[in-house]
Amino acid sequence: KIARNCIKPAYTEGSLCWFRATPRNPKIKTVLQGDGSLCEPSTSTSLVGHF
Repeated sequence: KIARNCIKPAYTEGSLCWFRATPRNPKIKTVLQGDGSLCEPSTSTSLVGHF
């Protein structure tokens, strides 16, 4: 699966987080993939690398 509406990766306290805009509010971003304490890791790694 390719994640739609993805934006550039954002760094949160030194950790790489992947975000996408939510359909209801484009300004609110949902973590798709992350490896930091403030990131919620996604169960699907297929989202990584798709913009």
